[in-house]
Amino acid sequence: MSTIENILDARLAFFTGDYKSLVAASPSEIRDEHKDAVAFLKYRAEIAGGLTPSNFDDVSSPATVEALKAYAKFVASGHKDAAVLASLASANTDNEAVQLFGATGLYLEGKLDEALSLLEKHEGSFEAVLLIARILVDQNKIDAAQKLIHDYARTSDDDVAYLLASAIVAMRANGDDHVRSAYYIFEDLSQHKTANMLLGQALTEIQLGRIDEAKETLTKVDEVAPQDPNALVAKIVVGLSDGDDVTELKEELKKVDAKHPIFEELAEKNALFDKVVLKYADKIVA
Repeated sequence: MSTIENILDARLAFFTGDYKSLVAASPSEIRDEHKDAVAFLKYRAEIAGGLTPSNFDDVSSPATVEALKAYAKFVASGHKDAAVLASLASANTDNEAVQLFGATGLYLEGKLDEALSLLEKHEGSFEAVLLIARILVDQNKIDAAQKLIHDYARTSDDDVAYLLASAIVAMRANGDDHVRSAYYIFEDLSQHKTANMLLGQALTEIQLGRIDEAKETLTKVDEVAPQDPNALVAKIVVGLSDGDDVTELKEELKKVDAKHPIFEELAEKNALFDKVVLKYADKIVA
């Protein structure tokens, strides 16, 4: 029996990174009133997992289908040229899904202000809140990010996208209390055994100085996602925290992902490796 039966199940799977469960979901087991929304997330999970859906027949909105096709091409191209997504968003201002695709494309291209401009039009979308939080954190506007989280707290109803937004902001706020709140969110969500959530837990453990616990959590990441580039980054952070030689881990990361953002930043700024990796660690789950 599928673990996905309704939109809440689908959202939990998608936002925690459990793409396999979502892709494997049987349409016959989805409640009728949720079929369209679940199909939309299922296609997105396929794209996120490196697959190319043969069609998007289970999504009813033509504009959403066009956005899905454009987003699939955008992902396949290595996140290059978000202009098509932005153009679709401009032409479909009343379609939340299309707006989110446009904003996501702009965000991944580094056009943060343009992405925010699109997201300002959202009406209670917690995925939009999550993306806005990511952008504000990237811009180091932590006070604005905290205000965003506070403004939606009453209506969040423990939505998974909102919880992740809260955790991402808390990880960058000052004080152990904030980091602990992020830790509890990731600890709860990591029960779903996905690399993303386990990494979030490990990174908060590192921030709290719980290095041994972080090592144990990273072992769990290896079990579900061997050779995950971001897990290797986290291991390097742990090694640096322990004063270990991280040369082998660095070389392993190069083999797994020679184009990892860490190496791009090193090349651009000629920065010290340890400073770059520690800075990047903040962005792994964001």
